[in-house]
Amino acid sequence: MTENYEYKIIDISKKNKEFDGFWPFFIITRRAAIVIEKMTKDGWEPINTTHDFMGNPHIFTFRKKKD
Repeated sequence: MTENYEYKIIDISKKNKEFDGFWPFFIITRRAAIVIEKMTKDGWEPINTTHDFMGNPHIFTFRKKKD
């Protein structure tokens, strides 16, 4: 029996358009930590992280069992 999940993809690079070019590593790392903390508190499970060409976390995929 397979369980049904809902999925959510979050791209942390698209939140603030006032930054042009590369974000400093500490801003990306901080934003990633905030996203993961908030989503796991809401019952979402991180299942995949896509990194940019410099190795910084960029896109997160989460899943949650459907009620």
